[in-house]
Amino acid sequence: MSTTTPVLPPFGRMNLNAILFEAMLYGINIVVFSATMYVLRRKMKSASMLLTCMSLYLMSLSTAHFTISWIQLVQAYTDAPNNQSPLGPDLFFAALGAPLATVNSVIYVLNIMGNNLLLILRLYMVLGRSWKIIIGPLIFEAVHISCALTSIGLLAAPGADLFSPVIQAWGKAAWSLDLALNTTLTVIIGFSLWRAGQNTASLTRSGKNKYTETVLTIVESGAVYAIATLIIFVLDIVGLPAGFVGITGIIQLATTTPLLIIVRVGLGLTRDNHTTLANTAPVAFGSSRSGVHVNISRVVDSQSDVYAMKGVGQGDVESNGKAY
Repeated sequence: MSTTTPVLPPFGRMNLNAILFEAMLYGINIVVFSATMYVLRRKMKSASMLLTCMSLYLMSLSTAHFTISWIQLVQAYTDAPNNQSPLGPDLFFAALGAPLATVNSVIYVLNIMGNNLLLILRLYMVLGRSWKIIIGPLIFEAVHISCALTSIGLLAAPGADLFSPVIQAWGKAAWSLDLALNTTLTVIIGFSLWRAGQNTASLTRSGKNKYTETVLTIVESGAVYAIATLIIFVLDIVGLPAGFVGITGIIQLATTTPLLIIVRVGLGLTRDNHTTLANTAPVAFGSSRSGVHVNISRVVDSQSDVYAMKGVGQGDVESNGKAY
């Protein structure tokens, strides 16, 4: 009676390619981050300090992850124990619960958390700056992080199997929640900006929606991360270890996405960045039933604010004057 010997996946080659890809993305992130700091400190001096801190937070985690990945790569191919067998690098990276691998997984989760919190911050700014609106997303994100950290903890246990039912259940739950939250928030933010632009289109010189390009920028940039995450999620579902290895590059994309939005809007790198409101006499519009009115008496440049609707919300409207 013959027995089948399990075949060890080529973890060494897979991680080598993934880390080299991460190196390329990290180089891009250095350039994008430098441009982000320029935009926030020079072009948008009124930008929230929180936005600057979040950018530093994401880039710091991105740097830490890349550094540890490179240390792992050097150890896998240069340490004596790993050189004694052709399968040495494969066996090294197959230890998914090793200390360095676990630390990198935690860094990945923290980076994704920062990315999602930044999306929630945008939602808060766009929808009237009401804390009630973001309670649901914050709870959703807390559940997502709990599932992710639980799967990492289970994987770090001695003899743990990546494709064991328990670990897979927690991991798939985390990825599903992340995709759902990221996609939903992006759609809500984009739709809210588009609707606000439609409501003020008649006040622009061109008569066009002044937030259309900002919405497209947010959706395009967010789609890159969402599609990449969906790919590694599907790879994991079908039982391929490449899904887990793909996290190495995803963390860099998760850093690129929010920084790229700031750079593109802040530097005016959208399809049309010349939309302004006419500098006319104060105009009031609103609802006679709700008693909410808005006064506009200055030129507003759509490039001046990364979040486009940052200054518009319930707390910012005035109720003086007669609505019409």
